[in-house]
Amino acid sequence: MEYISKQIKKDFMKNKSYVLVIVLMALFTTSMYLFIRYSVDKNVKNVNEYIQEYNQEDFRFKVDVFYDGQLRQNIIKKYNISEKDINKYGMETIVKNRNIDVSEFETQLAQKLGSKYSFMFAKRSIKKTVSGDKTYYFINNLTDINKTNLLEGRLPKKDDEIAVLPEYAKKNGVNIGDTIKINDTTYTITGYIYLPDYIAFVPYGELEQTFDNASFVIAGGNTFNLISGNLTEYFCGKYNGNVDVEAVKSNINNNKSFKYFEEASKIDGDSLPTMGLNSNISLAFTFLLSFLVVSVYVYSMFYKKFIGLYRKKFGLYKALGFTVDKVVKVLLRCTLPYIFIGSILGTVTGYFLSSVLVNRFVETYCFDGFTKGCNISTYAFGIFLLPAINIIVIL
Repeated sequence: MEYISKQIKKDFMKNKSYVLVIVLMALFTTSMYLFIRYSVDKNVKNVNEYIQEYNQEDFRFKVDVFYDGQLRQNIIKKYNISEKDINKYGMETIVKNRNIDVSEFETQLAQKLGSKYSFMFAKRSIKKTVSGDKTYYFINNLTDINKTNLLEGRLPKKDDEIAVLPEYAKKNGVNIGDTIKINDTTYTITGYIYLPDYIAFVPYGELEQTFDNASFVIAGGNTFNLISGNLTEYFCGKYNGNVDVEAVKSNINNNKSFKYFEEASKIDGDSLPTMGLNSNISLAFTFLLSFLVVSVYVYSMFYKKFIGLYRKKFGLYKALGFTVDKVVKVLLRCTLPYIFIGSILGTVTGYFLSSVLVNRFVETYCFDGFTKGCNISTYAFGIFLLPAINIIVIL
């Protein structure tokens, strides 16, 4: 056995190109798979923990106060709306033309619905203000659902204080303590913030924004009420514990008091990062499968050519009584160490390459927890899969 081992290993090492191909295939396959998984595995967990810590909404909704009979009557009574006008113009037209604020009634209806369907809620208010070539989305500060994530500094307290997204500050060369002018008012930046319901910078009803010329803004004092801009309001909801979510959603969809209802998983601001990470997991397996197909072909051709090149010697080994199993074991001893070397090099290479994707996540999303790292099972899968494939091919 020692004789055949020395001979085959000697012949194997004569063909440096074969050795190089075996190492490179393992390196490319492992590095391309782990390159993506390094940027995904820990971040799926990090994003989920962030969502839980800051109590990200489960859904958004708007209500129709005119569908609720009691609230409809309360509005009619409070604003002295006649039945004649209702029949002639309709409630919604009258409310719009008379500029009647029904927000308090909407909140009352949301409370009734929350009690009925077992969910907590909060009102989200956003004012879009354009100043020069910049767009600012002033947004109210929430403390129960979609809790504001204060990254640095403090939240604003005075009318002339604001907190902004850190990427906006970086792109525009301003820091905490600096001032910026929005229309005719000068504000001091007191802190940097992220919002768990806008991990992707896609304001409600808007296209995705860039940090160069736009930012969410939390303002202090009474600034939100004083500043002019296009106002958008909706409710964000969070199911109470131990509820049958599917049953509740079914009931909500059949209740006409909800004129708008959308789950967080279908809202870009909430779900794009998670969708992106999950998409990259699929991409990693696509890369892996593609390279495995190529590897199977390359390894098959290697063994075919190697055995063909030394066909007489292999015939001699057989004549001397060496079984196929013994020859296979020797070949595996020659190739497996180099496949492991390639896989380990691929693991290291993938780690450094993953910085590209991680940095892309950091630049794209409003989340400060992106890191590099893999699950132990991912490491094992990436390192041991090709050796296993090599064994299957030779068998």
